[in-house]
Amino acid sequence: MASDAVKDFAVNNDASAIDAAIAAIESEVKGNITVTDGEGGSSVITVAGAAYTAGTTVTAAKQVKVTVTANTGYALSKFEMKVGDGDWQEETPTDGVYTFTARYNQNYQFRTTFAVANTVNGAVTESAGGAISGATVTLLNGDAAVATATTDTEGKYSF
Repeated sequence: MASDAVKDFAVNNDASAIDAAIAAIESEVKGNITVTDGEGGSSVITVAGAAYTAGTTVTAAKQVKVTVTANTGYALSKFEMKVGDGDWQEETPTDGVYTFTARYNQNYQFRTTFAVANTVNGAVTESAGGAISGATVTLLNGDAAVATATTDTEGKYSF
């Protein structure tokens, strides 16, 4: 008695029949990957080192890499993943790359959000207007230091 998880195939030495049997199995265990990019960037998907084409089979245990690139003036602010019908989970790419191993018969969805990358810059001068070089400037968010910079020979700094 066969169940939904068991398929019967006759074994023979006909290569085309074997290829057809493999294609039939893969068509039933297809995983799909989609990425919805927000304004300000884009993503590229590779599976086992090769470019991924939407709708192609992703078999279990294959390494999947999503590379996220922000356009000039933007920064990645959120990267989320959803497996099957599960909930959206925020993930943390390393240097714009998120890597995972595909699971059997799973669909994966990703969405990215980009924010305008802000720049804070200025100059430190003395009361007469002369530049102060080597000064440490601290950027605060409330009472917490977010970043520090040292002024250059013209007293300029940038975050």
